[in-house]
Amino acid sequence: MPQFPPLRKGGKHLRNCRITNLNMKNLQNLDLRKHARVLRSTQAVAAGALFAVFTAQANDPVISLGDPVSGAYYNQGTEVFPASNITDGLGGDTGTPGNWSFWLAPQGQLGTAIINLQGNYDISGFNIQDTHNRGHFDRGTQDFDIAVSSDDVHFTTVLTGSFTYAEWANLTTVNFTLPSNVVGQYLEFNVDSLYGGLNGGINELDVLGHTASAPDSGSVALGLVGLIAFDFARRFRRARA
Repeated sequence: MPQFPPLRKGGKHLRNCRITNLNMKNLQNLDLRKHARVLRSTQAVAAGALFAVFTAQANDPVISLGDPVSGAYYNQGTEVFPASNITDGLGGDTGTPGNWSFWLAPQGQLGTAIINLQGNYDISGFNIQDTHNRGHFDRGTQDFDIAVSSDDVHFTTVLTGSFTYAEWANLTTVNFTLPSNVVGQYLEFNVDSLYGGLNGGINELDVLGHTASAPDSGSVALGLVGLIAFDFARRFRRARA
């Protein structure tokens, strides 16, 4: 199956498909043996049902940069640490009192932040950088989990992870790759335990992925061929019985 370059956010690829002599008049003359290899290569399901082909992409790009984030945050009055900081592309506990690079949960809380990708995406992994609050080493995340949803209501946990002490202390960006892609629009980051003891937070959470795949015209057409052929064969067996 052809490989396509990683998709940028909002990008599309038009897949070329070659469907010949596909109309209702000549379906009865279709040689299924000739097309068996094509049907197998596109992963047609048993009994000729319609199918969709989802292609995992290697080296997926960041799809969350600048996306909106909701979540409670620490507001000291002269300094604020909003959840939107985790998609601003900045790290290293840098910035100024009105524009720090990191998010902190409210004082004494673990913290939850939800990224809205503004559309469904095939998600393959994450790059995450912890925070230790500008060298104070009094805040930060040790254990965490990530859940994904398509409706912002029903979330499914897709990753449980943690930062080592060295990764927290050195603000190391850590890559977490999912065993298989998941599709969703909303990503919930939950802090489960702390470094520093005061409150949770992170510098950055890059979501990696590409535009969610959909059945192309070739896949749908081949699925219809399988469905009609299965029904034809069933009727033929009944007629001979």
